[in-house]
Amino acid sequence: SDAKNYKICNSDGDLFGADIPCGENLFCSTGECLPQFVSSFGGLSECKPYYHQSAEILFFCQGESMVLYNVLTKNNPHVIERISLKNTVQVFAYSQPNLFVGVKDIGVIIFDISTLNKPKQIGIYPLATSIYSLLINQNTLYVAASLEGIHIVDISNIITPTKLSTIEADTTIHDLALSGNIMVSTRGSKGIRLYDITNASQPVVLSDYDSDNTSAYARGIALSGNIAYAAMGLVGLE
Repeated sequence: SDAKNYKICNSDGDLFGADIPCGENLFCSTGECLPQFVSSFGGLSECKPYYHQSAEILFFCQGESMVLYNVLTKNNPHVIERISLKNTVQVFAYSQPNLFVGVKDIGVIIFDISTLNKPKQIGIYPLATSIYSLLINQNTLYVAASLEGIHIVDISNIITPTKLSTIEADTTIHDLALSGNIMVSTRGSKGIRLYDITNASQPVVLSDYDSDNTSAYARGIALSGNIAYAAMGLVGLE
């Protein structure tokens, strides 16, 4: 859900976080279904949308397209722009005024969205793999690039991003989190790994954590101060 209390229904017709029965692929608000979304959205993807709160615009990934919706009036959302990106749109990250879009087997495409209804492509960091997570800290971009590991990229020149370093992976990297000079990555069945990124050109491995449960599969990670929260698949949260 976002700041407007929209909630996405799953394929079984159940509303995430509530018991309001709405049809497949509907957007819902508290206590009601919004069928107006059906013709516009078509099918939903697993990509988390990016919501630009001040402008009431939702950036939504739909297959190989990035779709911009004006959601100012929840009962009458409408498409502002639909941009084909030639392959599956997987993840968004925002650093004013730029939107970073991870596109499978193409890379991270950078758009200037200072004019929200007319995004303008201004740069690209090419990668021929899946892109599962993007994090931005000042002038540095961190890319979870599946089996190609973690790419740390200098974006001080947004038109020509430059790789600072690559952390090689021995498993699929799905998610990243940052806290100060510490970065944590998920490592699937191998748990999570902590890095010191004080020098982004030479990140240093600090430690690993692997669950005692052999069924655990680290796929999501969040940091709060000195505490890391890892989504371990069917095992739950550790």
